[in-house]
Amino acid sequence: MGAGFTWDTQDKTVDIRTSEETWELCVEKMRSEEYDLLVFDELVYVLDYKFLDLTEVLAEIKAIREKQPHLHIIMTGRNAPAELVEAADLVTEMKEIKHPFHAGIYAQQGIEF
Repeated sequence: MGAGFTWDTQDKTVDIRTSEETWELCVEKMRSEEYDLLVFDELVYVLDYKFLDLTEVLAEIKAIREKQPHLHIIMTGRNAPAELVEAADLVTEMKEIKHPFHAGIYAQQGIEF
């Protein structure tokens, strides 16, 4: 949540704590019944790195979806755990064809972060 993230983490403990705090906010938003669609950008990385317990995340989502079948949850990121893929209704994989980075344009706020 604005703390930034790098594959070469400087402090794994901080990254895990930030992941847990962010997940708490995600749960709050899911339980609020205020939304029809939620996007959890890059959450899949957090699960892949085991910064959150996958079983707990899946159980929470399942419980919420039973109460709110209209709620759509989108998670982005690579290397989705098999259990997440199995639980999902729709799984897609994006393939880069062209990216501004290769023309010297670095990550842009609102696009890549």
